Amino acid sequence: MKQAIQIATYVIGSATLLGGSFFLFAALSGTPLRDISGVGDMFPGEELDPATVSQDVPTIDEQLIGDRRGSDQVFLEAASPLRAFVLENPFSSGELEMLEQRLEMRMEEVNKRSRDLDKREAQVIADKQQYDRLFNELENLRNQLIQEKDELINQRAEAERDEEALDEKQKAAWKAVSALFEEGKASTQAQMLIDGYSPKEAGLVLAQLETERVRELLAAVHKIDTPSYEAMEKAWRAAIR
Repeated sequence: MKQAIQIATYVIGSATLLGGSFFLFAALSGTPLRDISGVGDMFPGEELDPATVSQDVPTIDEQLIGDRRGSDQVFLEAASPLRAFVLENPFSSGELEMLEQRLEMRMEEVNKRSRDLDKREAQVIADKQQYDRLFNELENLRNQLIQEKDELINQRAEAERDEEALDEKQKAAWKAVSALFEEGKASTQAQMLIDGYSPKEAGLVLAQLETERVRELLAAVHKIDTPSYEAMEKAWRAAIR
């Protein structure tokens, strides 16, 4: 609908401009409108006596000589048909000034938001870089802890192997010592355990002997020294577990 109105306006304006130019040319030439071919029938006039016409109507040269209008006035009068299609400004000067101020305020607000967004974007980039650095540090620390854990596991396994090897050596050593107590008088051997070994060591010696021999030696120890018997018996049970 709006486009149709615009087209109609352009058509009417063009026709008016063409008609105005035509009539202006006709007026400047001094030719009566009723004498112009094609449009003369639209402007009937009174029949005048040729003598009267020749006396009353000045020639074109006389009209030009008598015309005292300036070129600007002629141009404005020729353009007057177009003035009907000139739209008046719907806003007053005060309203235009107010609109201009509101536009400036809006532009300043947009610029401020743009600056704020730039600052936030810069802060986000800085935060991301900081987070990336922290992540890299944590990742390096994690890898270091994993490496240290692996080293500790290896050290522990090595220590356990060493401990097992030491236990085997100790067992072999106590096995050799226990051979001294496999035979002989129980009372004599019991006194040797009390005098030469601590309860823990005596328990390790007894752990290498047959159960029946252990009972004989412990019974002999019990007769000689009851507290030593209790300590040796406890150490022996711990050693055979």
